[in-house]
Amino acid sequence: MRVELESAVKFIISMLRAGHRSKLVRSKGDKFFLEPEIEMLQLSLLAVMNRQYKDFWFPESPNRGSAYRCIRINKDKMDPIIARAADACGLSCHLIRAYLPDELTLWVDPSEVSYRIGEEDGSICVLYEGPLPTPHDMIAAQPGRPSSSSSSSSSVSTSPGSLSSSSPPFNLSRNSHLHLQHQQQQQHLQQQQQQQQQQQQQQQQQQQQQQQQQQQQQQQQQQQQQQQQIHQADGMVGSYTSYTSPVKPSNVITFVPPTYGSPVQFVHSPYQSYPAFISS
Repeated sequence: MRVELESAVKFIISMLRAGHRSKLVRSKGDKFFLEPEIEMLQLSLLAVMNRQYKDFWFPESPNRGSAYRCIRINKDKMDPIIARAADACGLSCHLIRAYLPDELTLWVDPSEVSYRIGEEDGSICVLYEGPLPTPHDMIAAQPGRPSSSSSSSSSVSTSPGSLSSSSPPFNLSRNSHLHLQHQQQQQHLQQQQQQQQQQQQQQQQQQQQQQQQQQQQQQQQQQQQQQQQIHQADGMVGSYTSYTSPVKPSNVITFVPPTYGSPVQFVHSPYQSYPAFISS
């Protein structure tokens, strides 16, 4: 049963990846699961299918219980096994459904795993076909029967009771370990985002400080220019203090004629000149 379940789970995971790639090509979806999440989903599917099928696995008659073991996906409904596996590892069932085919049927039977994509025009393809079990293998696979050393490996791979205890793919501790790894990766991504935000804030603060410094420098330059203009104006005013205006000529001229004994002053006016005798 282990080989059949692993084949079925690997097929489901491959269909998920193929659906994601096709939607990327059509530019209709870019969100997908991380690789640890895919591994968690794979282990969860194995564990859920093992619990579901262990009491309905009949190697002596492979067709018995085939409808119960069938995994069915259509446009409106997700198979409960895949839904429970997604819930067990905390993944979105709607996102898983978005990347799976619209119509998918998967038969998981002893020694054969087959599938069909599409409802009416789809053909059945064999995914895995193993050898038919011998009577000795069927006796060894029955619960409660002791197995010999030669058939111990086959009893481990086919016995339902041994799958949950000794088979590594169904070990739930590994599932929890992967879940912890996923949480750690998410925390690491959050820390990186916080660091990037802090760096952006620091860069913005530095830019603001640089702008303030530039503004201060511009203000200082303007003040210096104003002071220089004031000093230049003061120098120009100081240069005019030593300037002396020419003496205005007087309009009164004193003249002493040689024939007269008293001096005579000639008063010049804009209209005429007339003598004025100065009394002695």
